[in-house]
Amino acid sequence: MSFLLKAGLVYTGTGEIQNGWVHVRHGMIIEVGSGPAPSAGEVVDEPNCVAMPGLVNAHDHMYQWATRGYVPDGTLFEWLRALYPVWARIDAEIVRVAARAAMAKLLLSGCTLSTDHHYVFPRGKPGIFEALVETSRELVRILREEAKVL
Repeated sequence: MSFLLKAGLVYTGTGEIQNGWVHVRHGMIIEVGSGPAPSAGEVVDEPNCVAMPGLVNAHDHMYQWATRGYVPDGTLFEWLRALYPVWARIDAEIVRVAARAAMAKLLLSGCTLSTDHHYVFPRGKPGIFEALVETSRELVRILREEAKVL
């Protein structure tokens, strides 16, 4: 099964295609072009929209989603002084839940690539890095399952 997205403008990262289309099969882009479009199992025609590659987030601290809203009016150093003791108690499950929220928000905003600058590894709290990796694999697995429908 394949999917075809038609858009008023397709931005490829290196150029623009007026009234272009993107042809997808099993979640992979197989063709981009303009003019007569290939046949596909599902077609979405959005002549007033722009299709573009996913955004890149080059710097994130996903575990910090677990402490959003702490010290909302503090300076950077007040915030850090308040939160380092909290972060000293985080474990893999907290990181997993925070990473799911952070990754979901990134995906919903169009970001398809992110780097996490995780640097808090409390003693006696194993599996933190693995929780990040497992969470990203889980989301990729879900997206691939959804793509099989296309």
